[in-house]
Amino acid sequence: MWGTKMPTDEAESEDPDAESEESESEISPNLSQEIWCLLPDDAIERVMLRLPLLSLLKVRCVCKSWESSISSQTFTDLYNTSSKQNPWLLIFPHNNDDHVSTVGLAYDPSSRRWFDIPFKFLPFESKIVATGEGLLCMIPHGKHHNTDWLACNPISKIWRIIPSPPGLLKLFFLVVGLFVDPDYGVVDKRFQVVMAGSELVADDSDSFILVTQVYDSMRGTWQKGGSMLLDVPLSPWKATCQAVLYCVTGSPPYRVLAYDVKQASWSRVRARMPDHLMSVRLIDHHGKLLMIGGVCQIEDGTTTTTMTTIRIGIWELDSTRTAWIRHRWMPDQYCNDLLRSLSRRFVCIGQGNFLFFGNKRCNGILEHNLHAKSWRWIPLNSLFINIHYNMLR
Repeated sequence: MWGTKMPTDEAESEDPDAESEESESEISPNLSQEIWCLLPDDAIERVMLRLPLLSLLKVRCVCKSWESSISSQTFTDLYNTSSKQNPWLLIFPHNNDDHVSTVGLAYDPSSRRWFDIPFKFLPFESKIVATGEGLLCMIPHGKHHNTDWLACNPISKIWRIIPSPPGLLKLFFLVVGLFVDPDYGVVDKRFQVVMAGSELVADDSDSFILVTQVYDSMRGTWQKGGSMLLDVPLSPWKATCQAVLYCVTGSPPYRVLAYDVKQASWSRVRARMPDHLMSVRLIDHHGKLLMIGGVCQIEDGTTTTTMTTIRIGIWELDSTRTAWIRHRWMPDQYCNDLLRSLSRRFVCIGQGNFLFFGNKRCNGILEHNLHAKSWRWIPLNSLFINIHYNMLR
């Protein structure tokens, strides 16, 4: 933190030229390159720990020693603990071959700028399935035969292999949650990956078994978790909140399910869902679970029933998990601009104080700051279609 010398009454009565000369003599030594070079490494590290992530990415390019220091396990641990950085929105455009790009685009809501996040350091082409505390869980993507998963930190470019979970080929509609213990380091940081998937009870049955596999990085193995019988498969939309993986069933009337990592068991959230809900999304808001959904107008035709989204609402699950309390509605102006497609569907992702809404017909992303109760459009190149959205914290 930089400080300035406050003027006194005596200083104000002195000759301005003398004051200027005195200031120059005081300031120039402080800016001397020789003095900065004499700073011990721990002092430089303490300065770096107070930098925002944007500035930290820039100073990595100053010299090899700073690059090595910032990418080290010790520094990353300290920065994750002390930083007040807002989560970033991370998106991956697809190319014409349906391959995920090796360069992600990260949006920092604090500086309101986009940045390139290269992923060429990974051993094979992958796509993100879960995020948590600066780590990404990724699975193979593209035309290769590697079945291993990955855990990586895109800033420090550290990665490790996760063996493919057992029974993966029998499952569909996978949901993956990443739970990170912040008390451990990046390379040896303890994390758990929870994979849940739907498996048919029998070929002639309409029932599904929700099965779970849990990977523990300390053991390096997968273990079978709890299971639950369902009449519909899961949707891909989920949220991790307070060591619980929350999921949504894949068709209306929607239900929210919860997997407690410590208890290794599934349960149904008893809170009654709002009526006529579509496009349900779940968000972690500082340890509180939010639900974002489109409220539909039902139109009965001669042969079909049409459900058209007319409003988008935000609800919070109460502490007893027995009621959804409405936060607010999206303003009509933004709602109409967002729902431009014929299906009037949307995607929403977020964490902490920020929500981001998207639609294939929109050439931008709608940002909502929950704390400031503000809404604004973020420009986005119209070439970016079929985007994969993720949050990087």
